[in-house]
Amino acid sequence: MSATAVNRSRRLVGAAVIVAVIVLAFGLRFRALGQDASPASIRSVQQSEGMPVETVTVERGDLSRWLTLAGTVEGVVQYPVVSQNSLRVVSIDVREG
Repeated sequence: MSATAVNRSRRLVGAAVIVAVIVLAFGLRFRALGQDASPASIRSVQQSEGMPVETVTVERGDLSRWLTLAGTVEGVVQYPVVSQNSLRVVSIDVREG
């Protein structure tokens, strides 16, 4: 046999080995896929292992939320403030609520 024929036969054997490995890998993967059981539902896992909870330490205090905005505050209904004399209205004392 010539050197070219030996190289050609080595390449064919190498290619056959690679193809066989790929076919074997696909066959094992498809076999494993067919044997997989369906995953457990969240509800069944929670029934067997319990439901996760988070606990925190409670402290007594006031609840408040502050939000800083820019703009003009206007009421739903607005009335003009008019003085009976020629004096200028500077402020109006109001109580919240």
